[in-house]
Amino acid sequence: MFSEITVQIADLPRKRWRLSRQQNQWAKELIRLSVDEVGGIAEYRDSILTHALKRINPEFTAEIEGLATQLDVDFAETLAANLYYDFVKRLLGCTAFAVNTENGPIHARNMDWFSHSNCLSEFTTIVNFMNNDDTTRFRSVSWPGSVGVLSGIAPGRFAVTLNAVLSDEPMQEATSVAFLIRKVCQESETFQDAVDALSTQVISSDCILLVTGTRKGEMVVIERTPTRHAIRTTEEDFIVATNDYRALDCEGVEQDGEIYKTTCGRFDAATMRLHSKLPINSEQCFAVLNDEHVKMQITVQQMVMSAATGMLNVKTGHHN
Repeated sequence: MFSEITVQIADLPRKRWRLSRQQNQWAKELIRLSVDEVGGIAEYRDSILTHALKRINPEFTAEIEGLATQLDVDFAETLAANLYYDFVKRLLGCTAFAVNTENGPIHARNMDWFSHSNCLSEFTTIVNFMNNDDTTRFRSVSWPGSVGVLSGIAPGRFAVTLNAVLSDEPMQEATSVAFLIRKVCQESETFQDAVDALSTQVISSDCILLVTGTRKGEMVVIERTPTRHAIRTTEEDFIVATNDYRALDCEGVEQDGEIYKTTCGRFDAATMRLHSKLPINSEQCFAVLNDEHVKMQITVQQMVMSAATGMLNVKTGHHN
Protein backbone atom coordinates (compact mmCIF):
# COMPACT_ATOMS: atom_id res chain seq x y z
CA MET A 1 0.00 0.00 0.00
CA PHE A 2 1.16 3.49 -0.81
CA SER A 3 0.99 6.63 1.24
CA GLU A 4 -2.08 8.74 0.38
CA ILE A 5 -3.07 12.37 0.81
CA THR A 6 -6.61 13.72 0.52
CA VAL A 7 -6.98 17.27 -0.77
CA GLN A 8 -10.40 18.92 -0.48
CA ILE A 9 -10.60 21.33 -3.41
CA ALA A 10 -13.31 23.35 -1.65
CA ASP A 11 -11.01 24.18 1.28
CA LEU A 12 -9.01 27.38 1.37
CA PRO A 13 -5.87 26.74 -0.69
CA ARG A 14 -3.51 27.37 2.25
CA LYS A 15 -5.37 24.74 4.28
CA ARG A 16 -5.76 22.00 1.64
CA TRP A 17 -2.62 19.98 2.26
CA ARG A 18 -2.58 18.05 5.54
CA LEU A 19 0.47 15.81 5.67
CA SER A 20 1.14 13.07 8.17
CA ARG A 21 4.34 13.19 10.23
CA GLN A 22 5.96 10.70 7.84
CA GLN A 23 4.82 12.64 4.76
CA ASN A 24 6.11 15.83 6.37
CA GLN A 25 9.58 14.28 6.71
CA TRP A 26 9.48 12.97 3.15
CA ALA A 27 8.47 16.37 1.76
CA LYS A 28 11.33 18.10 3.58
CA GLU A 29 13.80 15.55 2.24
CA LEU A 30 12.54 15.90 -1.33
CA ILE A 31 12.68 19.69 -1.20
CA ARG A 32 16.24 19.55 0.12
CA LEU A 33 17.31 17.11 -2.60
CA SER A 34 15.63 19.19 -5.32
CA VAL A 35 17.35 22.38 -4.19
CA ASP A 36 20.70 20.61 -3.89
CA GLU A 37 20.29 19.13 -7.38
CA VAL A 38 20.17 22.60 -8.95
CA GLY A 39 23.09 23.83 -6.85
CA GLY A 40 21.00 25.94 -4.49
CA ILE A 41 18.58 28.72 -5.37
CA ALA A 42 20.33 31.82 -4.03
CA GLU A 43 20.95 33.24 -7.49
CA TYR A 44 17.44 32.30 -8.67
CA ARG A 45 15.45 33.39 -5.61
CA ASP A 46 14.20 36.74 -6.94
CA SER A 47 13.29 35.33 -10.36
CA ILE A 48 11.52 32.34 -8.76
CA LEU A 49 9.42 34.61 -6.56
CA THR A 50 8.64 36.95 -9.46
CA HIS A 51 7.68 33.95 -11.59
CA ALA A 52 5.29 32.77 -8.87
CA LEU A 53 3.53 36.13 -8.78
CA LYS A 54 3.22 36.41 -12.54
CA ARG A 55 2.90 32.91 -13.93
CA ILE A 56 1.56 30.48 -11.34
CA ASN A 57 -2.13 30.29 -10.59
CA PRO A 58 -2.60 32.18 -7.26
CA GLU A 59 -4.58 29.20 -6.00
CA PHE A 60 -1.55 26.94 -6.41
CA THR A 61 0.85 29.56 -5.02
CA ALA A 62 -1.31 29.72 -1.90
CA GLU A 63 -1.18 25.92 -1.60
CA ILE A 64 2.63 26.05 -1.77
CA GLU A 65 2.69 28.80 0.86
CA GLY A 66 0.53 26.65 3.10
CA LEU A 67 2.81 23.67 2.59
CA ALA A 68 5.93 25.73 3.29
CA THR A 69 4.39 26.94 6.56
CA GLN A 70 3.32 23.43 7.58
CA LEU A 71 6.76 22.03 6.76
CA ASP A 72 8.63 25.00 8.27
CA VAL A 73 10.60 25.25 5.01
CA ASP A 74 11.50 28.35 3.03
CA PHE A 75 8.73 29.28 0.58
CA ALA A 76 11.12 29.93 -2.31
CA GLU A 77 12.73 26.51 -1.82
CA THR A 78 9.32 24.81 -1.69
CA LEU A 79 8.38 26.64 -4.86
CA ALA A 80 11.66 25.69 -6.57
CA ALA A 81 11.04 22.02 -5.77
CA ASN A 82 7.64 22.34 -7.45
CA LEU A 83 9.36 23.76 -10.54
CA TYR A 84 11.92 20.94 -10.62
CA TYR A 85 10.86 19.62 -14.03
CA ASP A 86 11.63 22.98 -15.65
CA PHE A 87 15.04 23.15 -13.97
CA VAL A 88 16.36 19.68 -14.79
CA LYS A 89 14.09 17.93 -17.29
CA ARG A 90 17.17 16.47 -18.99
CA LEU A 91 17.32 14.05 -16.02
CA LEU A 92 13.80 12.78 -16.71
CA GLY A 93 12.92 10.02 -19.10
CA CYS A 94 9.72 7.96 -19.30
CA THR A 95 8.02 5.47 -21.58
CA ALA A 96 4.26 5.57 -21.91
CA PHE A 97 1.69 3.80 -24.05
CA ALA A 98 -2.04 3.41 -24.42
CA VAL A 99 -4.06 0.53 -25.86
CA ASN A 100 -7.65 0.40 -27.03
CA THR A 101 -10.13 -1.86 -25.31
CA GLU A 102 -13.88 -2.13 -25.62
CA ASN A 103 -14.08 -0.36 -22.24
CA GLY A 104 -11.92 2.55 -23.36
CA PRO A 105 -8.14 3.00 -23.45
CA ILE A 106 -5.77 1.59 -20.87
CA HIS A 107 -2.97 4.08 -20.11
CA ALA A 108 0.41 2.80 -18.88
CA ARG A 109 3.69 4.51 -18.07
CA ASN A 110 7.15 4.18 -16.57
CA MET A 111 8.30 7.27 -14.71
CA ASP A 112 12.06 7.44 -15.21
CA TRP A 113 13.77 9.97 -12.99
CA PHE A 114 17.41 10.06 -11.99
CA SER A 115 17.96 10.22 -8.25
CA HIS A 116 20.93 9.70 -5.96
CA SER A 117 18.78 7.69 -3.59
CA ASN A 118 15.70 5.47 -3.77
CA CYS A 119 13.46 8.11 -2.22
CA LEU A 120 11.49 8.83 -5.40
CA SER A 121 10.28 5.24 -5.27
CA GLU A 122 9.98 4.93 -1.50
CA PHE A 123 8.13 8.24 -1.05
CA THR A 124 5.56 7.62 -3.83
CA THR A 125 2.22 8.98 -2.68
CA ILE A 126 -1.25 8.93 -4.24
CA VAL A 127 -2.96 12.31 -3.93
CA ASN A 128 -6.77 12.23 -4.04
CA PHE A 129 -8.32 15.57 -5.00
CA MET A 130 -11.92 15.58 -3.80
CA ASN A 131 -15.11 17.43 -4.82
CA ASN A 132 -17.48 19.10 -2.37
CA ASP A 133 -19.57 15.93 -2.17
CA ASP A 134 -16.50 13.81 -1.34
CA THR A 135 -16.41 12.21 -4.77
CA THR A 136 -13.01 12.00 -6.48
CA ARG A 137 -12.28 14.80 -8.95
CA PHE A 138 -8.87 13.42 -9.94
CA ARG A 139 -5.88 11.49 -8.57
CA SER A 140 -2.17 12.08 -8.95
CA VAL A 141 0.74 9.67 -8.62
CA SER A 142 3.12 12.00 -6.86
CA TRP A 143 5.18 12.80 -3.77
CA PRO A 144 4.49 14.80 -0.61
CA GLY A 145 5.13 18.49 -1.20
CA SER A 146 4.30 18.41 -4.92
CA VAL A 147 1.33 20.56 -5.89
CA GLY A 148 1.58 20.08 -9.65
CA VAL A 149 0.77 16.89 -11.55
CA LEU A 150 3.06 14.74 -13.71
CA SER A 151 0.78 11.66 -13.79
CA GLY A 152 -2.94 12.14 -13.29
CA ILE A 153 -6.26 10.38 -13.77
CA ALA A 154 -9.64 12.08 -13.72
CA PRO A 155 -12.13 9.19 -13.42
CA GLY A 156 -14.86 9.38 -16.04
CA ARG A 157 -12.98 12.06 -17.99
CA PHE A 158 -9.34 11.42 -19.00
CA ALA A 159 -5.81 10.52 -17.90
CA VAL A 160 -2.56 12.33 -18.71
CA THR A 161 1.14 11.65 -18.20
CA LEU A 162 4.22 13.73 -18.97
CA ASN A 163 7.46 12.67 -20.67
CA ALA A 164 10.53 14.87 -20.98
CA VAL A 165 11.93 16.07 -24.30
CA LEU A 166 14.35 18.77 -25.40
CA SER A 167 14.08 21.15 -28.35
CA ASP A 168 16.15 24.11 -29.48
CA GLU A 169 13.34 26.53 -28.59
CA PRO A 170 14.20 28.77 -25.62
CA MET A 171 12.31 28.41 -22.37
CA GLN A 172 9.46 30.86 -21.95
CA GLU A 173 8.36 32.97 -19.00
CA ALA A 174 5.14 30.98 -18.74
CA THR A 175 3.37 28.44 -16.58
CA SER A 176 5.07 25.16 -15.72
CA VAL A 177 3.50 22.19 -17.49
CA ALA A 178 3.07 20.44 -14.10
CA PHE A 179 0.76 23.26 -13.00
CA LEU A 180 -1.03 23.25 -16.35
CA ILE A 181 -1.73 19.52 -16.02
CA ARG A 182 -3.01 20.13 -12.48
CA LYS A 183 -5.33 22.90 -13.75
CA VAL A 184 -6.60 20.73 -16.58
CA CYS A 185 -7.27 17.78 -14.27
CA GLN A 186 -9.15 20.08 -11.93
CA GLU A 187 -11.17 22.03 -14.50
CA SER A 188 -11.51 20.28 -17.90
CA GLU A 189 -14.67 18.23 -18.27
CA THR A 190 -13.88 16.09 -21.32
CA PHE A 191 -11.01 14.39 -23.12
CA GLN A 192 -11.20 16.93 -25.94
CA ASP A 193 -11.23 19.85 -23.50
CA ALA A 194 -8.07 18.46 -21.92
CA VAL A 195 -6.33 17.96 -25.28
CA ASP A 196 -7.21 21.50 -26.37
CA ALA A 197 -5.96 23.09 -23.16
CA LEU A 198 -2.75 21.08 -23.04
CA SER A 199 -2.01 21.83 -26.70
CA THR A 200 -2.58 25.55 -26.93
CA GLN A 201 -1.42 27.24 -23.73
CA VAL A 202 2.13 28.60 -23.76
CA ILE A 203 4.27 26.70 -21.25
CA SER A 204 7.73 27.22 -19.84
CA SER A 205 9.50 24.23 -21.38
CA ASP A 206 9.23 21.30 -23.77
CA CYS A 207 7.30 18.13 -23.01
CA ILE A 208 5.47 15.17 -24.48
CA LEU A 209 2.02 14.33 -23.12
CA LEU A 210 0.03 11.13 -23.49
CA VAL A 211 -3.68 11.80 -23.03
CA THR A 212 -6.39 9.14 -22.97
CA GLY A 213 -10.15 9.40 -22.61
CA THR A 214 -13.01 7.08 -21.75
CA ARG A 215 -14.03 5.89 -25.21
CA LYS A 216 -12.26 3.59 -27.63
CA GLY A 217 -9.91 5.61 -29.83
CA GLU A 218 -9.54 8.52 -27.39
CA MET A 219 -5.75 8.48 -27.14
CA VAL A 220 -3.25 11.00 -28.47
CA VAL A 221 0.32 12.12 -27.92
CA ILE A 222 0.76 15.89 -27.70
CA GLU A 223 4.28 16.98 -28.63
CA ARG A 224 5.10 20.39 -27.18
CA THR A 225 7.68 23.12 -27.29
CA PRO A 226 6.88 26.15 -25.15
CA THR A 227 4.91 27.81 -27.97
CA ARG A 228 4.10 25.08 -30.51
CA HIS A 229 2.46 21.69 -30.61
CA ALA A 230 1.62 18.72 -32.79
CA ILE A 231 -0.98 16.08 -31.99
CA ARG A 232 0.06 12.56 -32.92
CA THR A 233 -2.73 10.04 -33.44
CA THR A 234 -2.60 6.41 -34.52
CA GLU A 235 -4.30 3.99 -36.88
CA GLU A 236 -3.25 1.13 -34.63
CA ASP A 237 -4.97 0.01 -31.45
CA PHE A 238 -2.09 1.46 -29.45
CA ILE A 239 0.12 4.52 -29.25
CA VAL A 240 3.59 4.91 -27.69
CA ALA A 241 5.52 7.91 -26.35
CA THR A 242 9.11 8.14 -25.14
CA ASN A 243 11.43 11.16 -25.29
CA ASP A 244 11.66 12.38 -28.86
CA TYR A 245 9.61 14.35 -31.37
CA ARG A 246 7.89 12.28 -34.05
CA ALA A 247 5.14 14.57 -35.34
CA LEU A 248 6.27 18.10 -34.50
CA ASP A 249 8.54 19.75 -37.04
CA CYS A 250 11.18 20.63 -34.52
CA GLU A 251 14.90 20.32 -34.14
CA GLY A 252 15.66 18.20 -31.11
CA VAL A 253 18.74 18.82 -29.00
CA GLU A 254 21.35 16.08 -29.06
CA GLN A 255 21.98 14.72 -25.57
CA ASP A 256 24.56 12.28 -24.25
CA GLY A 257 22.42 10.98 -21.39
CA GLU A 258 21.03 7.46 -21.28
CA ILE A 259 17.46 8.75 -21.43
CA TYR A 260 17.90 10.30 -24.86
CA LYS A 261 20.26 7.63 -26.17
CA THR A 262 17.68 4.93 -25.39
CA THR A 263 14.50 6.76 -26.42
CA CYS A 264 14.25 5.13 -29.86
CA GLY A 265 15.16 1.72 -28.49
CA ARG A 266 12.48 1.94 -25.81
CA PHE A 267 9.93 3.19 -28.35
CA ASP A 268 10.73 0.32 -30.73
CA ALA A 269 10.71 -2.30 -27.96
CA ALA A 270 7.34 -1.17 -26.63
CA THR A 271 5.92 -0.97 -30.15
CA MET A 272 7.14 -4.49 -30.95
CA ARG A 273 5.56 -5.88 -27.78
CA LEU A 274 2.25 -4.17 -28.53
CA HIS A 275 2.26 -5.32 -32.15
CA SER A 276 2.84 -8.85 -30.93
CA LYS A 277 0.04 -8.85 -28.37
CA LEU A 278 -2.21 -6.10 -27.10
CA PRO A 279 -2.44 -6.14 -23.30
CA ILE A 280 -5.98 -6.20 -21.96
CA ASN A 281 -5.37 -5.77 -18.23
CA SER A 282 -2.96 -4.23 -15.73
CA GLU A 283 -0.62 -7.18 -15.35
CA GLN A 284 -0.17 -7.51 -19.10
CA CYS A 285 0.58 -3.78 -19.29
CA PHE A 286 3.11 -4.09 -16.46
CA ALA A 287 4.75 -6.92 -18.41
CA VAL A 288 5.37 -4.50 -21.29
CA LEU A 289 6.63 -1.80 -18.92
CA ASN A 290 9.02 -4.33 -17.36
CA ASP A 291 10.48 -5.47 -20.69
CA GLU A 292 14.26 -5.31 -20.37
CA HIS A 293 14.43 -2.96 -23.35
CA VAL A 294 11.70 -0.64 -21.98
CA LYS A 295 12.30 -0.34 -18.26
CA MET A 296 15.37 1.63 -17.20
CA GLN A 297 17.51 1.36 -14.08
CA ILE A 298 16.16 4.78 -13.11
CA THR A 299 12.49 3.76 -13.37
CA VAL A 300 11.02 4.95 -10.07
CA GLN A 301 7.28 4.50 -10.67
CA GLN A 302 5.11 2.35 -12.92
CA MET A 303 1.40 2.82 -13.34
CA VAL A 304 -1.58 1.51 -15.30
CA MET A 305 -4.85 3.42 -15.34
CA SER A 306 -8.21 3.66 -17.07
CA ALA A 307 -10.19 6.89 -17.16
CA ALA A 308 -13.35 4.94 -18.04
CA THR A 309 -13.26 2.73 -14.95
CA GLY A 310 -11.19 4.88 -12.60
CA MET A 311 -8.62 2.08 -12.24
CA LEU A 312 -5.22 3.14 -10.94
CA ASN A 313 -2.59 0.50 -10.22
CA VAL A 314 0.87 1.62 -9.19
CA LYS A 315 4.18 -0.16 -8.62
CA THR A 316 7.59 1.27 -7.88
CA GLY A 317 11.17 0.28 -8.59
CA HIS A 318 11.48 -0.28 -4.84
CA HIS A 319 8.67 -2.83 -4.80
CA ASN A 320 9.38 -4.68 -8.06
